[in-house]
Amino acid sequence: MIDNQQITEQTPKWQELKLRRGVVNAEQLMVEIRNPSALSHSERQQILENCTYHNLSFYRSAKPISDSNSFKALAAQLNLHRLCDNPMADVNKISHITVTENSRYIPYTRDALSWHTDGYYNSDADIIRTFMMHCVQPAAKGGVNTYLDHEIVYILLYQKDPAYVEALKHPQAFTIPPNKDLRDARSSPLFRADPVTKKLLMHYTERSRYIQWHPSCTEALNYLQKLLRTTQYKISYKLASNEGVVCNNVLHSRSAFEDSKGSPKRLLYRARFRDRLCEQSVSTKR
Repeated sequence: MIDNQQITEQTPKWQELKLRRGVVNAEQLMVEIRNPSALSHSERQQILENCTYHNLSFYRSAKPISDSNSFKALAAQLNLHRLCDNPMADVNKISHITVTENSRYIPYTRDALSWHTDGYYNSDADIIRTFMMHCVQPAAKGGVNTYLDHEIVYILLYQKDPAYVEALKHPQAFTIPPNKDLRDARSSPLFRADPVTKKLLMHYTERSRYIQWHPSCTEALNYLQKLLRTTQYKISYKLASNEGVVCNNVLHSRSAFEDSKGSPKRLLYRARFRDRLCEQSVSTKR
């Protein structure tokens, strides 16, 4: 069993540094890439450094990424190799996020996506530690993503009341009903340590339908939802064509969107990985 103290560096200095660095916008975390098939050392290091301090980085490519093979090759340059599959992915295990009529999965509709982390329903064998998204075609209107570093959420909850964090670490903090095609019912803590990396994992969805929360989590959950509405640490950004995002599975949401008639539909490539972005050899002087 992993000791709670192993989850994060719960020191006042670590907390202060995370919060001081945390108020940023997308352009401050944007890395300009000349050639996505051959990242330079400095481009790669800047992406990793952003993810070390913010668990999140954006990039803007001078050359287009034309297919999922090229997208997968870009991820490999960040040492992201172990892709998580899903029923909607292609042969490269890359999902093409675009509107699919009559889809039962919200990402493939025009509807808004509420706050969540990817794979909150997955087992330990399929922990999603990192995801990447690359925009091929943005929506004509809407489709703005908002991101929030889960480590900052942890700190804010802990500073408000350490009992909130303890409640959300309960092994049955929330329970997800079975999906007859994919999984049995599954319970999970909202916060826990990754059994491999010892880094903080957050499993969360704001969807209320079917999700069963443990009674001990009610007060902490109410405060968390207030934070998600009001915190200054959120980063909202609409990816343009040839822009992308890579992160250590931070909290994120998406606004509803519309496509223009007669124009290409919104299309993003999405890849989910069991790998966490490597933080070795990144400078800590910042």
